[in-house]
Amino acid sequence: MKHIVCLFCMLLPFFSQAQVLKLNKGDFEVAGSANIDGNTIGFEARFGAFVADYIQTGINAKWEDSNFGTRAALNLYLIRLFETRTYFLPYAGASLGFGSLDYDFGGSESGVEFQLITGVKYYIADNVTLNSELTFGISSGETFQGNNEMDDTEIALRVGIGYLW
Repeated sequence: MKHIVCLFCMLLPFFSQAQVLKLNKGDFEVAGSANIDGNTIGFEARFGAFVADYIQTGINAKWEDSNFGTRAALNLYLIRLFETRTYFLPYAGASLGFGSLDYDFGGSESGVEFQLITGVKYYIADNVTLNSELTFGISSGETFQGNNEMDDTEIALRVGIGYLW
């Protein structure tokens, strides 16, 4: 364990160099992530535009299939990235949209969804990011899946990749 800590401390300066990247109004980004575990397979795709420096808005589409049901959602989002002069850029924002859950045993539920978003983007190149994101969601219907049951709230951790142009 102490060898891992020493290696991390030695490599930290390489990951925290000052960046020359600037996220300008008019830039576009597409990002995606996948969810694969024993019970669920799904994906999420996000397409956004920077409407101001470090402020991004766009569309977020999600689809998941589990042994309980199939979930789909389409949201509009707004996030604010915080300039840190490193390749790590934290961000926070919110999304609002519509979600539905079709149960395998028959029936469905749909509703308006609101999510708070927080995360970190790490630029591995000038236009490629690794994303880690935590979302807190609430829905007017039971449109989220949790532990093989329907739920009106969700806390989710997603890891994905993005491309900026």
